[in-house]
Amino acid sequence: MTAPAPRSRTAGVAAALFAVLVWAGWIQITRLGVTGPLRPVDVTALRYATAALLLLPVLCWQRDSIPWGKPVWLLLASAGAGAP
Repeated sequence: MTAPAPRSRTAGVAAALFAVLVWAGWIQITRLGVTGPLRPVDVTALRYATAALLLLPVLCWQRDSIPWGKPVWLLLASAGAGAP
C-alpha cells in the first residue's frame, strides 16, 4: 500500500479541522440560544444562513452538474436537508 500524497493528506486534515470547527460552533450557538436572548427562529436562521454561505462556493463550482431541469429532485434534496 502506498502512502497518500501530501496534498490529499493536507486536504483531509483541513476537512477534519473544518468539521470540528463546525460542530464546536453549532454547540456554542445552541447553548447561546438556550441560555441567551436568541429565540428558536434566530437559531434556525443562523443555522441555515451559515450553511447556505458555506455551500455557496460549492454551488458555483458544481453548477453544471446540478439537474436544474428537474425541480422535483431539487425540492426533495432541499426538503431532506434538515427542513423537516
